[in-house]
Amino acid sequence: MRRIRLTKRLRTLAELARGAGVVADIGCDHGRLAVALLTQYEVTRVVAADISPAAVVKTLALARRCGVSEARLEARVQDGLGGMAAGDARAIVLAGMGGELIASILGANLDFARSCELIMQPMRGVEELRGFLAREGFAVYDERVLVDGGRFYQVIAARFGELPRALEWYPGDYPLLGELAFVNTPAEATEFLEARLRGCERRLALVRARNSSAPALEAEAEGIRRVLALVRSQLLR
Repeated sequence: MRRIRLTKRLRTLAELARGAGVVADIGCDHGRLAVALLTQYEVTRVVAADISPAAVVKTLALARRCGVSEARLEARVQDGLGGMAAGDARAIVLAGMGGELIASILGANLDFARSCELIMQPMRGVEELRGFLAREGFAVYDERVLVDGGRFYQVIAARFGELPRALEWYPGDYPLLGELAFVNTPAEATEFLEARLRGCERRLALVRARNSSAPALEAEAEGIRRVLALVRSQLLR
């Protein structure tokens, strides 16, 4: 059976979905993750969905080349979670799209989302996604920051219901990064915030050179400095 080579980003998603039984891969694109889950990560069945018919065709073609039957991989043209219901999957993967879009997809079929593990990789809009999860009663049970191809990615896994805090000293409502990122990937999480702060400071320098101001950007930079100081004081004890 042909082995699928995954990027670090996709490997991280696959590891979180390992052994989940039935997985819904929403926005399956080329199908590499969907097929790898079945052939390498002990998943029994995948529903691979994409709004693009071309993506579904590519996914089915890859599955055939890898010897995966249509009984194990159902590829369908579908907008978001479509008509899926509780029991159709145990985990949902939503990756490579904006956080606001992920929240919109989950919110459109909240009953199904609440019945599953959510494995998410937002490209942007993570603040909006975290806000949605908190409002709708989801708790983050795993979070990681990784660097792949020179770019930072955040991977967030959540489920419906409350969970105990992992780090009582970490601000529970910080919108950019969750506490578990510093449990699982402390070096990468710190580097991510440092890079974000440098970006804020560069933009602020340009704003100030025009004798202007950007209160939201200044607030973000100050928030990052405050969290970084807290993290360093705790992790370097």
